[in-house]
Amino acid sequence: TFDWGDGGGITWDWDVRTVYVDLYARMDPSGVRFALELALCALLALNVLDELRDVYKAQKKLALHEYLSQAGNYWDCAHFGVMAAGWVRWYAFWRQCEEFRMQPSYPVLSSVTSEARMFQTDAGQEHAYLSFLADLRALSEEFAAYNALCGVSILLFCARFLKAVDFQPRLGLVTRTISAAA
Repeated sequence: TFDWGDGGGITWDWDVRTVYVDLYARMDPSGVRFALELALCALLALNVLDELRDVYKAQKKLALHEYLSQAGNYWDCAHFGVMAAGWVRWYAFWRQCEEFRMQPSYPVLSSVTSEARMFQTDAGQEHAYLSFLADLRALSEEFAAYNALCGVSILLFCARFLKAVDFQPRLGLVTRTISAAA
């Protein structure tokens, strides 16, 4: 699409996205990727349970305020939330890929040999083609959202890593410097 800008210029709005709809059959015939994804989901669940155990211990010691006053715990919870949202997005993307169907062709024009009304369309085929485009757009948007969540998850993982190495003298220098600068 495009819009006329000031002075008669045309501002183009374009976006190129690709999407791969054959997720496991062709890319992972052995099932290793799927097994690793299940293992990561299980590890996420264990991390959440470990964090809930920490909250329970803090509450039992009547030190919940101390737990809540540590910024690193918020990084942990944010990371778990983003990772869980990423897995939900991946599942939604996988379901959409499983339901996606494409015809070999979409003969939208009623008759390509017609001398009059050359651009008369077959409404059913046009609808099928527009539905195909809408499905592709939905797939690409879902995949883009998943990729965005993965990027945020990596950043939060780095923050959690810095929190975890705070005890070590040399690596902890980074976190202490960031804390002092804040």
